[in-house]
Amino acid sequence: MAETEKPLLIKRYASRRLYNTETSDYVTLEDIAGFIRAGREVQIIDLKSGDDLTRQYLLQIIAEHESKGDNVLPLAVLTDLVRSYTTEVQSVVPQFLAASFEMLR
Repeated sequence: MAETEKPLLIKRYASRRLYNTETSDYVTLEDIAGFIRAGREVQIIDLKSGDDLTRQYLLQIIAEHESKGDNVLPLAVLTDLVRSYTTEVQSVVPQFLAASFEMLR
C-alpha cells in the first residue's frame, strides 16, 4: 500500500491535543478538515487507550461548521437522522448515505 493510501494517523494526547504523526506537529480540527478536503483519509486514536476517535472528531467538525452557518445538512435531514437512531430504519441509513455520497463523488 502506498504511503498516501494509508490513513493519516492523528494521536490524541491526554491533554486533548491532536498530534500529526507524519509531520510531528500538533494540529487543530480545522487542519484535520483540510486534510480530508484534500482527499486524505484520517484516523484519530487516543494515545492512552488506543480507542478509535475518528467518528467522534468528524462529527465535531460537522457540528462546528453547521453552527457557523455553513449549513450543508437541511434541518429535515438532521431530524430524520435523529429519528433513524430510534427506529428499524437505522439499519439501512448507513448504506443509503454511503451510496448517496458515492454517487456524488
